Amino acid sequence: MQHRYEWLYLYGYVQPQTAETEWHILPRVNIDWFNLSLAEFAKSIGAGKEKIVVLVIERAGWHMSEKVVIPEGIY
Repeated sequence: MQHRYEWLYLYGYVQPQTAETEWHILPRVNIDWFNLSLAEFAKSIGAGKEKIVVLVIERAGWHMSEKVVIPEGIY
């Protein structure tokens, strides 16, 4: 018997003061999916010129790549 698995990855964003949380369930962990998740997160919270958000992330390779696109309003 050979077991087969399907993987999903959970990206989570938490506002520390309020514990408000946003989850993204994605099929992969890589730079392209991280960029998509960041863009959706920024859009959902209204980050931009008028609303600045400080995002703390761990140092995984796909988080630190020069190919990561940081949306406007996210620092």
